[in-house]
Amino acid sequence: MGCGEDHIRRKITRDAMYHVLKSLWFTKEDVIFVVLKEGIILVRVFNIPFDYLDKEVAIEVGRSIGEVATIDWHAKDGGWVDYIRLGVKIDVLKPLRRAVHLVDRDGTEIICAINYERLLVFSYICSLIGHLTKKCNRKEEQIDANNQSFQYGKWLKVQIGGQTQTRGN
Repeated sequence: MGCGEDHIRRKITRDAMYHVLKSLWFTKEDVIFVVLKEGIILVRVFNIPFDYLDKEVAIEVGRSIGEVATIDWHAKDGGWVDYIRLGVKIDVLKPLRRAVHLVDRDGTEIICAINYERLLVFSYICSLIGHLTKKCNRKEEQIDANNQSFQYGKWLKVQIGGQTQTRGN
């Protein structure tokens, strides 16, 4: 392919993209932005005794977090290995939960840790989704109280890899 053909092909591609994007961006109707209030998030719930790893407990635990959308039957025979994995619809405008409390048959309270999968960004200070710790509105409160420890941290996320609090937003 010659130099001229490449130039023509780039110009056609650029012009096509321009027309498509222009038609998408410039509309006759008003553009309305909607704040998403709810979202389905995958959660892993740990520290549930083996005898309690069943569908009923999964639903009960999921309801304490939000509205249960899916139950991932992680291991064979309808059981789990060391956690319950749920798809839960949560209100993203409220802080993330760190744990759920389960009461066993003997009346003993069990604290079950929650990890969130594919959680993009959230603040370690307020635990709200959508902004990082360094951009949190409550950061000044934390500094004024001379408190350098956070109630939330990267341990709340399932560690698969990706963005950290030191990069990005």
